[in-house]
Amino acid sequence: CADCRTFMYVDGGGRFGEQLTRGGKPVRRAPGAKPPCVFCPKIPPGKEPVPENAVELTPLGRRVYDHYRRCAGVNWQVPDAADPVVQFHAGELKLFEDALRADDLARAVAAAVRRRE
Repeated sequence: CADCRTFMYVDGGGRFGEQLTRGGKPVRRAPGAKPPCVFCPKIPPGKEPVPENAVELTPLGRRVYDHYRRCAGVNWQVPDAADPVVQFHAGELKLFEDALRADDLARAVAAAVRRRE
């Protein structure tokens, strides 16, 4: 969150979290400009979209998620896929990802409807 308060990030178009750069350097956020917490996946559903409500992964959680992404990236064609603990975590993370995609889709539809009104 501290980095997002200081620097600009892409906040839509399927590229959320990508830092904006100019000439290879990060673009600083204008003084007083609020970060786009409303788009941030770290804000739990139903919470006010402010940095104080962001939830970040623990180091262990980050390792679990990174492992999940690596395994999913090769369509689970890895020996780890047979491990019951890996299977459990993969199932939980898949549910979470699906819920986020559904929420993103709902936001996109709502935004499109607002534009047409």
